[in-house]
Amino acid sequence: MEWFARHTSWLYRETKQLSSNSSYREQYQEIEETLISSGNIIIHKSKTEYFPILIVYPEATPYIPPTIYILENEISKETAIEYSVLSPEDIRQRVRSNIRFFNRRHQNEDGSVCFVETGDLHGETPEIYPIEDIIKRLRIWLSGRIPKDSAEVELFHHFANRTYEIEYLLPDLFFDSEIVQGKFYAGLSSLIPANFFPDEICKKTYMGVMLYGENQAGVTLPPKIYVNKQLVLFTSIPDVNQLILEENSQEKVKRISDGDLIEGYWWEISTEPEPFSNVTELARYIGDGDEETGTSELVNKLEPELKRLDDFIYVGLRFPGRFRDLDWQMFRLTKGGRSPIIASGEEELKQRLFDYSIQAVYQEYFTDDYFHMRNMGRAERGLLKDKAISVIGCGALGSETADALNKAGVGSILLVDKENLRAHNVVRHSLGINRTNFPKAIGMEEHLVLHNPFVKIDHKILNILFAEIKDYFPGNSIGVSSIADDSIEAYLNQQAVDHGRTVFYCRVLRGGKVARIFRVIPQTDACKACLGQYLNDGDPVFLNIQEDESLPVITNECNNPVRPASAADMKIISGIFARIIIDFLQGKDTANNHWIWSSESLEGITLEASTYGMISTGNIPPHPNCRICQRMEDTKVDIRKNVLDFVKKEASESGDIETGGVLIGHRKVNGEYTILRASKPGPNAVRTKTRFDKDEEYCQKELLTAFKEFGEQGLYLGEWHYHPSGGNEPSGLDIKSLTEIAAQNEYRIDKPIMIILSPTLEYAITIHDKIGRCTQLPLNIVSEA
Repeated sequence: MEWFARHTSWLYRETKQLSSNSSYREQYQEIEETLISSGNIIIHKSKTEYFPILIVYPEATPYIPPTIYILENEISKETAIEYSVLSPEDIRQRVRSNIRFFNRRHQNEDGSVCFVETGDLHGETPEIYPIEDIIKRLRIWLSGRIPKDSAEVELFHHFANRTYEIEYLLPDLFFDSEIVQGKFYAGLSSLIPANFFPDEICKKTYMGVMLYGENQAGVTLPPKIYVNKQLVLFTSIPDVNQLILEENSQEKVKRISDGDLIEGYWWEISTEPEPFSNVTELARYIGDGDEETGTSELVNKLEPELKRLDDFIYVGLRFPGRFRDLDWQMFRLTKGGRSPIIASGEEELKQRLFDYSIQAVYQEYFTDDYFHMRNMGRAERGLLKDKAISVIGCGALGSETADALNKAGVGSILLVDKENLRAHNVVRHSLGINRTNFPKAIGMEEHLVLHNPFVKIDHKILNILFAEIKDYFPGNSIGVSSIADDSIEAYLNQQAVDHGRTVFYCRVLRGGKVARIFRVIPQTDACKACLGQYLNDGDPVFLNIQEDESLPVITNECNNPVRPASAADMKIISGIFARIIIDFLQGKDTANNHWIWSSESLEGITLEASTYGMISTGNIPPHPNCRICQRMEDTKVDIRKNVLDFVKKEASESGDIETGGVLIGHRKVNGEYTILRASKPGPNAVRTKTRFDKDEEYCQKELLTAFKEFGEQGLYLGEWHYHPSGGNEPSGLDIKSLTEIAAQNEYRIDKPIMIILSPTLEYAITIHDKIGRCTQLPLNIVSEA
């Protein structure tokens, strides 16, 4: 082997230790194709015991430890020489018949022991174990003291007899502690293509779909079953009546016969079982240490299968876990070659039972916690599962970002896009060419479900320019936009700010060498319009990044701009984008709202020669003159003196009866209001001591008159009210009314204002928006021009 020449010093020290170790009495050491050593491990207990072993050094020595087999009998000099000219794999096959199995954790299926942890996640150098350390640990194991396994070690791998023809996925319902024994059902998931390959190519994966049985008191409980089929990978679930009522079992029998469904029996036991290799040991665990009791229980429960002499019987044990509350180990009993007798009394059924061999079946937990375990510390499912994201735009960047957010475990994701996938899109897109002409949103929904079925996924195929915001951006969600169209994103920005919704935007620049990411929390962060104003002002707070003129311009999609960048660029940028969003959802790094990633030096960004790529972060405040995201409390309102005098006079003459009218004027480009006129209530207004409803027809005529007189400066701005029995603050009814006005298109104003006068004619003015916010403003009285 090549390692002999590469690691001569290691070879020398290992051979020397093998021949001189006081706990290992070496008999033969041979080195031809493979270095092997055979001898006895010495264990001193009440009496000295000798355990024959074979040590085999693989080609990957010293990066992995040698393989150690515990033997039934010592090998001869001739056998040692024979083994040394073989490869480690050939030796493994030859020594199989001489393996001593202890049926204990840490002994592999081939008889080798695995008590040395391999794989180092903490350093840049390999963990290398000298033979004296390995022998020391082997002696501990042989003396009966087994170290607690790491979380990576599963009980299945310590059974000598295993099957690789099937495996289970066990969802959360298999960990419901109310039922403690009974039946389980598992079906073939249609989402796993390997389930439909020929048997010799791939193993079948069965998804657990139902538990049925008794509680601790022996009371039969209703079946535990999922309503949300996404959580069982859309596995077909027979009607419950077909599963549990014998008279309706024909469909169940057919599905079991066809291999589409497994019906098995399970018990909860009080302790984790040691690996075992026969049915009698299974009976001992089911009988809580009493083999006879367990056998009777098995015969009683498995009677139909034993009478039919089924080729396979499926059972499972649930027990207290080492690293979680409960663990499972599944088994398959395989019929032996014993010839049954016709009589099938209890004793015959016992003999039939003992004729079955037992194999461990691998099971993987398909629970929410276990599925997201690899994200721990970086994407905490407990924090993310209640969060909602609306991904607006499912192109190359949007699809990769959605994929990362989905795998992180964000609770729900809405996918919004109006386009179908084109064949050439897939060079950068998450979807493959098999989804050509699929709507991107539907294709991505399927993609995300396949990668994380615990996330609620929905889609909308629509153009946001022609849709209501509630349809593509629910109020409880965070927006994620990578549309890369200034006009569409300007509209989205306006809608999001108006409705008080947070959006993260990402733009790929300079062919993917640079990216700009920014967050917009309305009235907290600079919105997209603010950034445009900073750019126009030449303000250095906004870094202007010019496009790379040397790159081609892609114009093959009408009204759908495409920016050049490779999939590698997209994955880097989408990863950074998703990471920023995930941190925000977890309450991290909330102070920054602007990020620029660059792989090249730019004006304002300098990369050192030893640096590949960097992210600059910052916080850009709202632009003081931005009309889109101007804070309501910063709004300026001017009212002509004669108009204020008019409403005071109307209020004074109203006595103890409420009155009011509409305010007429205009808004300037910078968002300032100017009130030019106020109307009377109108002859058909409803006016009492506690209620006022204006005369709609009269007020509309007043607005038309004002428009003819003032043109675009004579528009509806809001309302004025007089409260004869209260203060000058808006009532709940006033706020509701103005919120509705802000939300209605026919009023043509998104932030109406209201002037309220008290019994002493003291006035206050408030401004309202469509999501129910209102704030009081100062009123600036101006003389008539």
